[in-house]
Amino acid sequence: MSLFKKGNNKELHNPEGREIEEADNKTLRLIISAVCLAFAVFGILTNSFFYINSLKKAGMFLGFTLCLIFLLYPTRIRGKALLPFDLLLSVLGLCCGLYTVLVTDRFAISNLVMTPMDLVMSILAITLVVIATKKAVGNAMAVLPVLFALYALLGKHIPGIFGHGGFSVRRFFMRMYMVDEGVYGMATQVASSYVFLFILFGGLLNASGVSALFTDCAMKIAGSRPGGPAKVSIISSGLMGTISGSSAANVATTGAFTIPLMIKNGFEPAFAGSVEAVASTGGMIMPPIMGSAAFLMVQYLGVPYSRIVLAAIIPAFLYYLSVYMWVHFKALRAGIKTMEKGSIPPIADFARRSLLFLPLIAIVVSMLVGYTAIFSAFVGMVVTLFAWLLQREHPTVRKLLAALESGVKSSLTSMMACIAAGIIVGVCNMTGLGQVLTYNIVKLSGGSLLVALLLTAFACIILSMGLPAAACYILVATIVAASLTRMGAVAIAAHMFVFYFSCYSNITPPVAIASYTAAGLAGAKPMDVALWGLKVAAPGFIIPFLFVFNPILLLENYTIPSLCFTTAASILGVIFMAIAGVGYLHSPLNLLSRSIFFAASLLLIVPETITSIIGAVMIVVGIVVQKAAETKRAAV
Repeated sequence: MSLFKKGNNKELHNPEGREIEEADNKTLRLIISAVCLAFAVFGILTNSFFYINSLKKAGMFLGFTLCLIFLLYPTRIRGKALLPFDLLLSVLGLCCGLYTVLVTDRFAISNLVMTPMDLVMSILAITLVVIATKKAVGNAMAVLPVLFALYALLGKHIPGIFGHGGFSVRRFFMRMYMVDEGVYGMATQVASSYVFLFILFGGLLNASGVSALFTDCAMKIAGSRPGGPAKVSIISSGLMGTISGSSAANVATTGAFTIPLMIKNGFEPAFAGSVEAVASTGGMIMPPIMGSAAFLMVQYLGVPYSRIVLAAIIPAFLYYLSVYMWVHFKALRAGIKTMEKGSIPPIADFARRSLLFLPLIAIVVSMLVGYTAIFSAFVGMVVTLFAWLLQREHPTVRKLLAALESGVKSSLTSMMACIAAGIIVGVCNMTGLGQVLTYNIVKLSGGSLLVALLLTAFACIILSMGLPAAACYILVATIVAASLTRMGAVAIAAHMFVFYFSCYSNITPPVAIASYTAAGLAGAKPMDVALWGLKVAAPGFIIPFLFVFNPILLLENYTIPSLCFTTAASILGVIFMAIAGVGYLHSPLNLLSRSIFFAASLLLIVPETITSIIGAVMIVVGIVVQKAAETKRAAV
């Protein structure tokens, strides 16, 4: 009997905000659940208790990922599911992973000599990776590996500086599948360890009820302040973003509550959606967990994860401060009423529920004392189970299995993006494309770091259209980041710059995934939400330039006085940029006052003592000008 029956399907919402279809069939659901559970157990064991060869582990992760994607994203023709075809692809995907496990030792002993079967499986694996990427990530990410593969194979026919000697079909597929490059390269190895474990941790933590606790705490902290619901959105989305790693999933989780509350409180729908989208995107740069690209950054830079976390603290604070102040002055200008404190209920059972903060604390402490991120993730999962056991709603076996299944499904998009990006990285390493582009960016910029940063930011926004931040970061870090370091940027600042703009793709038109997800919840036009998001996040686009020119903000080569001065000037800068953008301080600002405050904010952000002093003086002048205008209006 067919597992799929026409007209008997229902839609499920996956963690990336995409609507996927899953047949309403008990047998198929049991198969998917069993594979997810096996995947979760394998991932936990091989990253904690049992050592396995990195290539074999990556092969099993590839097999599990392909198997689940073909089951969860069914192929349809004219609305009819082609289950036999998907089952075949699912089994073949699993076989591609198992084949790697079986032949890795033989291939190494034979001095990398490929058999005809090796070539067939290599071609099959790369083909399935492209198909699965199209299903789980999107067309844009699926096309890129194909284009890079063609570049590797046809390089000798390409004229000019981008031409190269070319590679045979056998050698190309060997490098892409049979060794620890290509689909089994650094991106997949990081995804199969750090990324997978932290997403599983997020699934367990979310199932324990932490999202509701975050929202309740945010409501208690900011609910009664001007623009309270919007500030609740900022705080809760930032907290959720630390564990979700996905802006669209964050919007779907917290936005379902905060966006209607903002609209009810008086904010226009497009603005409400933009605040949620911008706040949720900021969750990807919010320590301690940040987005999955942060783990990739550890591998690129060769530094401890705790160093990345410490470097991200001040920029993330500036980002959320700018959004918070924008909302604050927007609420004051619009005359939006605050929520009465009596209307905000106390946090129920807070003493018990506050134990759910322990997993995050445990992860931070583990990394700061020197343990690896993998060990810290495992500690976080153990502490999560302990904290969950102490809640009123205890974890049952069913709930625990559901949490693991949800975590595995949440990881698939990131896993697939990293696997596909591995092909791009592999081609760049084979052909030397990265070095060619680095040389030309340096040449095109004329030796100006600012011009190189602008080109890099533009490249990030263009390349990241429709891509997850992790995939975009891999792509741009491989191709472009080296050019910034060659021009004098500190390595961690260059990679953090790329990471930030990779995350900003979620709110940058024309493919602003977080903004479009928020637009659906707000009932507003997607482009209106995206344009408002650009305004609200405007200071955030300047922050990456700020820490490249002044790496003190990344806690790099700093002294306490210099750090305090730079941080204070930056805080003042982002606050007055929000004031200039909204056009309100104590009263609506005229054009002259807004211009003065905007220029002053830019001077404060520039990492020079003299510009900061000039900026502070201009703020005083702007306040005097505004006071004079208010006095004149009062007299009239």
